[in-house]
Amino acid sequence: MRSLFPCTAAALALAACNRHGPSDRLDDNQVAANATPRTTENTTSTATPAKRCAAGRTYDLIQHELFRRAAELRGKDDAIFARLAAAAALRVERPLLKSSDDGLGSIACSATVSLDLPPGLAVAGGRSSLTTDLDYSLQPAADGSGDVVTLTNSGAMIVLLATLGKAAGAAPPRLMPSSSPPTPVPIPALPVTPSAPVVRPAPDPLAPR
Repeated sequence: MRSLFPCTAAALALAACNRHGPSDRLDDNQVAANATPRTTENTTSTATPAKRCAAGRTYDLIQHELFRRAAELRGKDDAIFARLAAAAALRVERPLLKSSDDGLGSIACSATVSLDLPPGLAVAGGRSSLTTDLDYSLQPAADGSGDVVTLTNSGAMIVLLATLGKAAGAAPPRLMPSSSPPTPVPIPALPVTPSAPVVRPAPDPLAPR
């Protein structure tokens, strides 16, 4: 399956994440409160496998899982990323059913997904929209609350999403009146892994000059 994020791009994005400084901060005005509403009904027992692949509830699960795993990669800021997940917009094209297991109630699907970030935010390189081909599977939750989603081949998008910060030169939109400016919420960069020192052999005193 075609991916719009090659491994080299993912590696460059992760390196760019390490260069985020104290100026990469998010505040409450950058967490949009008007995410596109989707249906949240339990589709596990009422929809056909193909409809479960393309259900609004499924898209919500994918969107939140992308942000959850990005926060996990970043190492903190879970609560902020959870709020951003509700503010972002996920667009899905060509959702397809790949397989299903009637006994377990599980299905495997694929689609092309595009994630539009909230206004004023961008990932490494200044991009505010990410697109990739994605495989995902759905399994009924043990407590009967609905489906649980598992993502595969999503690593490149998640690496980029973990670099999320304030877009350069962007003025955060004000979503609601406030008597005082919001308190900035720092978004730290991923820890830099020190590279191993280069060890050079000592010159051989007996070697011909």
